[in-house]
Amino acid sequence: MSAVRVENLVKSFEASRGHAPRDVVNKVSFEVADGEFVVLVGPSGCGKSTILRMIAGLESVTSGSVLLGGRLVNDIAPKDRDVAMVFQNYALYPHMDVAQNMSFGLRLRGMPRDEIQRRVDRAAAVLGLDQPENLLGRRPKALSGGQRQRVALGRAMVREPAVFLFDEPLSNLDAKMRVEMRAEIMRLHAELGATMIYVTHDQIEAMTMADRIVVLCNGEVQQTAAPLEIYHRPANMFVAGFIGSPAMNFIRGHFILEGGDMVFVENADSSSPHVMRLHWAGGIPRPPVELFRQVVLGLRPEHFHEAAPDGDASISFSAELKSVENTGPEASLHLRTAGHELTVRVRRPPGAGTDALRLVADPAQVSLFDPASGRRLS
Repeated sequence: MSAVRVENLVKSFEASRGHAPRDVVNKVSFEVADGEFVVLVGPSGCGKSTILRMIAGLESVTSGSVLLGGRLVNDIAPKDRDVAMVFQNYALYPHMDVAQNMSFGLRLRGMPRDEIQRRVDRAAAVLGLDQPENLLGRRPKALSGGQRQRVALGRAMVREPAVFLFDEPLSNLDAKMRVEMRAEIMRLHAELGATMIYVTHDQIEAMTMADRIVVLCNGEVQQTAAPLEIYHRPANMFVAGFIGSPAMNFIRGHFILEGGDMVFVENADSSSPHVMRLHWAGGIPRPPVELFRQVVLGLRPEHFHEAAPDGDASISFSAELKSVENTGPEASLHLRTAGHELTVRVRRPPGAGTDALRLVADPAQVSLFDPASGRRLS
C-alpha cells in the first residue's frame, strides 16, 4: 500500500523582526489513493511546496498528521519514508556523470553493484537515456534542460519508492519541452502505476495530468475533485477564476421574472444598449435563487456564441468589441457590456470594422456564486 493521507496539516513560522507569526499551511486535509496521480495547484505562496516538503520529511510539521501507507511518519527521517522527490532545479551533482547521479543514493545504501546496474539500465531504457545516443557517461553540463530533468526522474525511479513527489519539475523548461515532459511523466505513471503527488502553479499541467486536483489558496484547500468537475463546477470564485484560460467571466446582477421565465440582468445603467440579459427558458431548470437577490454569474469564455442575424433578439444581448487576440485555431474577443468586461472564445474573429456583437450565452453552463462569501450557489 502506498496511499497518502494528510490530516489537518498546519505549518507555522515564528515571528521575525517586523513580521507577526503566520500559518503558511492551515488545516489542510486530503488523501491520495494507491497508484493515483494527484496535483496540488495554486498561486505562488499558497503553501503547496511546503506541503510536499512536509510529506517528504524535509520540513517539520507544526500540527496535524502525514500518513504513508497508513503509517504516521511525522517524526520519521526522510530517508526512511520510502519516497523520492524530483526538484525544480534538477539538483544533479555536476562532477558526476548521469549513471553516477542516478545511482548515488543506492550506493550510499550499500546496495549490491549488480542490482544498482540493473535499476540504472532499466530507468535509462524507460526514459530514453540510452538511445538513440547513450547519455549515461555524460556530465550534467553536457545535457539539455529536458535531458537533465530525465536524469532527475531516473534518480527517483531507481529508488523504486512507494511515492513519487514532484516539486514544479517543469518550471525551468521552455514551452515545447514542457509539453514533451508532461507526456513523459504521464507515460511513466501509466507504466509504473505508482502513487504520485505533483506540485505546480500551472493550471494547464494540473488539468492535463491529474486524476484529481487539490486547489490551494492562502494555505487552505479550496476544492478537491477530478479536473473536469473543478472546471465545470468550481466550489467558489477563486477556483473558477484560477482554473481555465482565459479565466471565467464574472457578472454581478440579479434575477427578475419576465413572461414566466427567470431572467438574469447585470448590475448596470438600464438605459445602456449593452445591458447583459440571460433567459432561463426552453425547459432549462430554474436557478435555485430568489428574485432580486444579488448574485455573481460565472460563464466560461467558450459558453458564449454570436447570435444568428434572424435570431430572437429578446434572448441575446449586445456588447462593445474592444480588442481581438488571434491564436490561430481560435480567437479571444475582449468585450464590454453596460457594466462588465467579458472575454469570449470563438472559432473565427469578426470582420474588420466590427465594433459591437450580439451574443447568446448558454444558461445551462452557468455557475452562480454568493457575492459576499464567493461560494457556489448552484
